[in-house]
Amino acid sequence: MFYKSTKVMIVEPDQRHAFSIEKMLNRMGYYSIAHVSTLEEGLMLSQFGGKLFSVLFAPEFMIKPSAENFFPLCGFNVDSLFIYSCSKQTPRVTARLNGTLRSSVGLPKFEDLESFMARVDGEDALPLFKSA
Repeated sequence: MFYKSTKVMIVEPDQRHAFSIEKMLNRMGYYSIAHVSTLEEGLMLSQFGGKLFSVLFAPEFMIKPSAENFFPLCGFNVDSLFIYSCSKQTPRVTARLNGTLRSSVGLPKFEDLESFMARVDGEDALPLFKSA
C-alpha cells in the first residue's frame, strides 16, 4: 500500500531531470515533492523548513557516496535515499545503515521508482539518516 503523504525531496541541478522524476512520482500519486538545485538549499529546507522529508533523490555526482562515508547527507532528516545517474563502474551501494538505499544508472525508470517507493512506504523502512 502506498502512503501518498510521503514527503519527497529531489536535489537536482538540471530542472529537466527533476521534472522527469517528479512527473513519474505524480503518476504514482505522490504530490508532496520539493525540488532544490543544491545540497545547501536542500539542507536549509530540510532543517529549517519545518517539513520532514521521508525520501531524498539525488544524482551520484552531487553526493559522492561510499558505504563508509555519507557525510554530505548527514544533515538531512530523511528515512530513505535514491541515488541515480551512477556510472556503470560504480558498485551498487549497499547501506551499512538502516533504511532504504538504491542506486541507478542514468535517470531512474518508472518501474524502479515504483518498486523503491513501495519499499519506502512498507513496514521495513527504518530511518536511514537522522540529524542529531
